[in-house]
Amino acid sequence: MSIDGYFLPVQDLQCGICTESFVNNDPRMLPCQHTFCLNCLQGLKDKGKHFSRNSFLCPVCRKSHQWPNSGTKGFPKNLLATSLKATYQSKTTAVSSASERNLENCQRHFQQAINPLTVCKSCRQKNLCLKCLTEHATCSLEPYDKFSQEYDENRKRIQEKVKLYRDNINDELKSLLSQLKTAFNDVTKVVEENKNRLEGEIMKKLGSCKAEADSILSKQENEFSDLKSAEEKIDILLSTKLTFYPSLSLSIGSLRRERDNEQNRKVTTGAGYWSSYSNRFGRNIPFDTRVILNGSPVGSQYSESCTSSETDKMKS
Repeated sequence: MSIDGYFLPVQDLQCGICTESFVNNDPRMLPCQHTFCLNCLQGLKDKGKHFSRNSFLCPVCRKSHQWPNSGTKGFPKNLLATSLKATYQSKTTAVSSASERNLENCQRHFQQAINPLTVCKSCRQKNLCLKCLTEHATCSLEPYDKFSQEYDENRKRIQEKVKLYRDNINDELKSLLSQLKTAFNDVTKVVEENKNRLEGEIMKKLGSCKAEADSILSKQENEFSDLKSAEEKIDILLSTKLTFYPSLSLSIGSLRRERDNEQNRKVTTGAGYWSSYSNRFGRNIPFDTRVILNGSPVGSQYSESCTSSETDKMKS
């Protein structure tokens, strides 16, 4: 606590029993100079602790004291604490009165500030009193009105700059967002165009591959059909005996064996082979012969043919 430049430790104003400030609690001082609240001393007496009969021990220094005949109120009041209380109340009343009258007071010395109000620009303290002027003799002082006006102007200028910067930042953000949106749309458009182009090329290629595959498949089917037809004809030929004129009936197996034998004998022509058959029938038989397959002629047509009698002879 500070009163007109004098300072007291807070613990010196505390009650040794409740540890609260005794300034506003009717402080009573014991002969040992320790001060306690009146109510705390009364409680100590009522509880009967620290005393025997009419004596008790100081809760702080443990010295023995006698209870006054008039009780706890018989202890004298602490005049310093009473004076501090009165001074504090007067200062508080003065400040309250000044506030009610719209007067400015020094917050340090609780005295009325000088008029016009003065501000220390170095310490940033306002409402200086006469004592403050002495303490701030080396500082830069200025009337409060002028200082307040400059302060308001600076604050307004700073607020305008902040607003300008905020507006510029908002404009930049809007511009960046617009550019970003435009770039995104452009990229999306290019991607979509490339997608459509690639899809078209892929579909075209697939169509070409499908047509080529269909053509190959159709060709293979036709070839397979021809092979199947040829296979059926071969099966018919293999299951049918061949009849040669005259009265010559040979199986396919016999013909194959004859062919192999002829090849082994390296016979280059078949005229001699057929001449032996001519001698048997008494005349020349053409080399080419009509083959009868299942009763129908299937061989080549020849210019030279046998007579009816020869034919009858062959049949017999």
